[in-house]
Amino acid sequence: MSGWSIDIACDGRITLAHSNGSKLTGLLPSVTVAGQCHQPDSLWSYDIWEGGVTYTLPGVMTLKTSIDIICEEWLSIDTTVANTSADPLPLDTVTVLSGQFQAPVRWVLQNGNDMCGDNALVAIRDTNYSRSMIGFTDAEGDCAMVLGFVELGEAFNELTTKGVDGQLSAITCSVLREGVALEPSESLTVSPLTIGAGESLRGLLAEYTEAVAEGMGARIPDDIMTGWCSWYYYYGTECETEVMENAKLLSEAPFADELKVIQIDDGWTYPSPEIGRDWGDWQAGYKFPNGMKHTADALKSLGLQPGLWLAPFSVMPTSNFYKEHPDWLVQDPVKDEPIMAWGCYGMDLTNPRTLEYIRDTFVRVFDEWGFEYIKIDFLVHGIMPGRRYDPSQTTAQAFRTAMQVIRDVAGDRFILNCGSPMGPSVGIADAMRIGYDVSSRWSIPMNVDGWPNGNCAVKPAAVATIWRHWMHNAWWQNDPDCLQVRTHGSPGEIAVFAKEWEGKFDGNPPYGLNDEEAGCWLRMIWFTGGLVMLSEHLADLEPERYELLQKLFPLNKRPTGWADYYPCPDVVVMKSLDDDNVMVGVFNMGDTPVQLTVPADKLGLSDEWHLTEWLDNEEIAGSGAQVVFPELPAHGGRIWFAG
Repeated sequence: MSGWSIDIACDGRITLAHSNGSKLTGLLPSVTVAGQCHQPDSLWSYDIWEGGVTYTLPGVMTLKTSIDIICEEWLSIDTTVANTSADPLPLDTVTVLSGQFQAPVRWVLQNGNDMCGDNALVAIRDTNYSRSMIGFTDAEGDCAMVLGFVELGEAFNELTTKGVDGQLSAITCSVLREGVALEPSESLTVSPLTIGAGESLRGLLAEYTEAVAEGMGARIPDDIMTGWCSWYYYYGTECETEVMENAKLLSEAPFADELKVIQIDDGWTYPSPEIGRDWGDWQAGYKFPNGMKHTADALKSLGLQPGLWLAPFSVMPTSNFYKEHPDWLVQDPVKDEPIMAWGCYGMDLTNPRTLEYIRDTFVRVFDEWGFEYIKIDFLVHGIMPGRRYDPSQTTAQAFRTAMQVIRDVAGDRFILNCGSPMGPSVGIADAMRIGYDVSSRWSIPMNVDGWPNGNCAVKPAAVATIWRHWMHNAWWQNDPDCLQVRTHGSPGEIAVFAKEWEGKFDGNPPYGLNDEEAGCWLRMIWFTGGLVMLSEHLADLEPERYELLQKLFPLNKRPTGWADYYPCPDVVVMKSLDDDNVMVGVFNMGDTPVQLTVPADKLGLSDEWHLTEWLDNEEIAGSGAQVVFPELPAHGGRIWFAG
């Protein structure tokens, strides 16, 4: 019989096996309390029934594991912990399953907690680590598996696998309770863990995201959000006059009808040339002398939506907020003072006074100033570790509560999350930055030690755009970050990175994208269909790159996904998912050219095919079971249409 089978041994250990060759054996739940792991052993008793086990540690706790086979591909595991002791149990983690793991797969799809997490398709390592979900596939796309938690607003979670010689050997899936106490006689049921096995990684992920979206009420915009962002040209140096100059240029551009919003990024609050960021107060600074309502009204007069950037959970020591309300910030549990992380303090989102302050901030932004779109950034400051006003909430719960405050004020106005915990944002954010910052450089990324792919370059953003595509139009609209096509660095960009690159190059750093890199990034943004934000000064753009930029419009509104063919993580094959004419995207994020040969049936093509490239009109034709594509240059992309 195909599908899942369950076997529960007399010692309570569980085996789950699927007909695709995946097998999880020796599975047990566990609970970590105040640093001590409690896993069923000889001191525990077991009550075994069809599809589940109750594990009892007398006088301390019970753990109940229930397994439900949903269909041939999917099963679900529910886990409940009950406190049978006379004292509170401060729960660190609830491990839903831990045991041996085998599957005939080659690649692991990892997903970090936020935009800078390790989100990529990678080889099986000694340890692979993921949040919310973890996926597996073979290179041919014929065997796949997905494990994922369904309720992402109550607590964060982690999924970890071990590997030996490139083969999976063990897995642990846990819910992080962060020491929140379970009181005597109380019980807690954590998020269900769903496990899917079959052929298609893309198909399994679509079913997983649908289950999460249904339970959490995902918001999917009706149309692609488009516009212009000030950051990647000005890097916070822009003033009111420069914003309006760019808005006028964009309103007169050939593609003006395609653009919706002008987003003023970080820099608008600077109180003086001597004092830069003072996050926390959120009032107009010296570069916007007429105030933000004046600018919002001026943008509306050009037929554009006004958009504004904020970091609402972040507080700088230069701000009035810090001076007046240090007790509203996350506190150091030892020093009894606000704790700093990444150069900022984090607001205590469990404090009702903090939530009221956040509400007042967005009433001002939306209702008094008239902004219709917000990009809210550095939201990870809301979940930084430390002591909070209400210790009974996990950071995920506190974060979602604060986000709901913002949504309640916003109504149907557009919210883009950035630098954000992802799971608890489902159902609140309209769009999500799913990867790293771009710049006018393909690589030379920043901080490769701290982030797997580095930051502030096109390739790291492209990796996330591809390997988090499964979230798009399922949990929100994906934001791949801004489109850059210029051949040079802007004055603001060069000034910001001057110190970072000092002494690292012979001559000047290699700013600017070559033809392949600019074309690849534009094709990828168009093909994947997410949010489209330009960040170029049109008057400063080379004529040939201005012409390239225009080819972005009209936008692609056809659904797309992976072709379930995975030759290597740097070489990606995608396709349209509707039944109309076939559209194929191939992208090479690696540093050497590649020759791609792809099974025709993976692309939805028959034994005879004729393809035309979207931008350069190159044509290829052939017959047979394999499609041989022209050599794809390093950092290059192509989009092929059938017919």
